[in-house]
Amino acid sequence: MLKSVRDTAPESRTTTDDIIAQAGRIRTRRTAATVLGGAAVFAALAVTAVTTLNAPGTGGGQVAAQPLPQASSAAFPEPQKFALPVRKVDFTTKLAGYRTGAYRVGPVSRITEGYAVLPVYQDNTDQDGIRDGEITVYNKGVYDPATFAGTLGDTTLVIGDQYSTKVKGRPALGQDWTFKSPVQADKQWLRAALAWQYADNSWATFLPNYGKKDITRADVVKVAAALTTAAERELKVPYTLSYVPEGWQTVAVDQVSATSSTIVSQVWLHHGPVQDSATRIDEVLPDSLKIMVMKGDPKDSDIVGKDGVHCYPELPSCTIIDGDYTIDVGGWNNSLSVDEVRKVAEGIKPLDYADQSTWVPANK
Repeated sequence: MLKSVRDTAPESRTTTDDIIAQAGRIRTRRTAATVLGGAAVFAALAVTAVTTLNAPGTGGGQVAAQPLPQASSAAFPEPQKFALPVRKVDFTTKLAGYRTGAYRVGPVSRITEGYAVLPVYQDNTDQDGIRDGEITVYNKGVYDPATFAGTLGDTTLVIGDQYSTKVKGRPALGQDWTFKSPVQADKQWLRAALAWQYADNSWATFLPNYGKKDITRADVVKVAAALTTAAERELKVPYTLSYVPEGWQTVAVDQVSATSSTIVSQVWLHHGPVQDSATRIDEVLPDSLKIMVMKGDPKDSDIVGKDGVHCYPELPSCTIIDGDYTIDVGGWNNSLSVDEVRKVAEGIKPLDYADQSTWVPANK
C-alpha cells in the first residue's frame, strides 16, 4: 500500500531557550531511535556535526584557508578496505504530503532502503524550517513494534508509560513525551509519540521534536490516520559524482525545498550495504561519508567567497565553495582518508541548486 524505499538540520534560533532547545530536538530524535528503535545513543553530537564540519578544528586550531596540496598518505594512511557488494537502493516513494487540521505533513524528505521520513509542522511554527516532529514509514517487515518501549529521559524530557490505542482500526502504541524548557523551569509542553500499523506487518512512527506547543494523543492519531499515497516520486541530488570509492554506495538521500531549510540536499555513502534496513541513518552511522549541500556561507570564515575545494586533513573532510552554496563532504564517522575525500569532492559536478527539476537520481 505505502511503498517507500532523517532531518535536515534546523536553522539557528535567536533566544537562549531556542538555542538549547535545538540541541534537545536532535538529541530527542537520537534518543527516540535509541529507546524506540534500538540504535546507539546520539545526544547532541548531530548539532556539533553540522556546526563544526567546516570549522578549522575541534580544538580551535587554524587550518589554511586556501585549498590544500595533496595530503601525505604516509601521515593519513588509507584504512584497509575489502571489496563489498554494492546493492543499489531504490530512492522512490508513493507517500504523499498532506494536511490535516493544524498540521502539514511532508513531502518525503529522506529515503533509505528501509524507511522514508516525512516532516511534520504545526501551523505558524515552520517559518524557520523547524520541524515539530517526523513520521517514519517503515517498509513491510522492517520495524519491530516491541522496540517502541522507551523510558529514557532527562531533566528536559520525561517519557511516559506506553499505552495501546487504534489508528483506523489497526493496532497502535503511544507515549506521552513531556518537554521542559531548559531555561524556564515552569514551562513545559506535552507532545505525544505514536507507533502504528498502517498495513499488514507494516509500521510507522511519529516522534515529536522539542517545541512550544502541545501535540495531543488525539492529534497524532488524526495525523497518522491521514497518511496517504500519490504518484511515485524519486528523491534526487543537485550534482553528479564522477568518483566513488570502491565498494561504497549511496544508502540515504535527503531532498528538501529551499523554503523549508537552507540545507537542501544530504546524501550518505556507506562502505557496502547497511546490514539492517531499520538502522537510523544519520551522523553516527559507522563507516559512512555524508555530502551536504546548503545555501549560505561555511562556518570557516577564512574560505568565505573563495570558490573551490578546501580540505581539512584532521577531520578529514572537504568543503566546496560554489557561489552562494556550500557543499560539505565528510561527517563524524567518515573512515576514508583525506586523499579519498578530496577525490570525491573534486568529482562533484554541480547542477542548478535552485531548480530541483534539474536534479538527477543519486545512483546515476
